[in-house]
Amino acid sequence: MLLYLSEFVNLSKSILEMEEIKSIIAALDVEITSLKAKLSELKENNSELSSNLVQVTAQLRKREEELKDFQSKIDDLTQQMKATEQNQQLPKQEGIVVSEAEIDALVREIDECINRLKQV
Repeated sequence: MLLYLSEFVNLSKSILEMEEIKSIIAALDVEITSLKAKLSELKENNSELSSNLVQVTAQLRKREEELKDFQSKIDDLTQQMKATEQNQQLPKQEGIVVSEAEIDALVREIDECINRLKQV
């Protein structure tokens, strides 16, 4: 009888250990499922960020090109302004005479455009 009791105790301990192992496995399963969900969410977020980066990079390149164009126009207008200062009136280009006041207005407008581009 004592032998049966000892085996019963050992069996009970084994059952308790198995239940403990099952509990640990269940907890690990819940944690793994949670980590998989977080990983999926992070992958989706990473994909969105990568897409946004491509768009922002394209916009930046476009703005850089616009800035180069504006800088070129500023350089042209600056040269024209210097010529105007020397001659008080620019030579005709395509039948148009440009006054110093018109050049000043154009230069201010270009400066405003550059400032707006820098803010973007």
